[in-house]
Amino acid sequence: MAGAPAACYPSAAVNEPSPRTVLVTGAAGFLGWPLCLALARRGDSVLMMVRRNRRRNARERVDALALLEPDVAARLRILVGELAEEGILDARGRKRVIDQADAVVHCAAVVDPAAD
Repeated sequence: MAGAPAACYPSAAVNEPSPRTVLVTGAAGFLGWPLCLALARRGDSVLMMVRRNRRRNARERVDALALLEPDVAARLRILVGELAEEGILDARGRKRVIDQADAVVHCAAVVDPAAD
């Protein structure tokens, strides 16, 4: 499909050569953070999209990583945003966020154990 990010096709997203820019949603989460690390370690630039309430957690992780692997931490950039927010996925939001990436990996989720 023309114009679709490579991550829509998992084999293409994994097998494309580095370096490239990858947007990861849910980047401070259980799946997102290890994925961000793996991508940065292989040479990709990573746009880490995190919710406002996870920004501090993400910043602390990147700062701690910078002490051990400064070259890897330098490839990580935190973007604060909520996918459900108006403006994130409209034409203007795509220009601001999604169009910066060669691939998008969607790991964001609403996790609420109390929900039915």
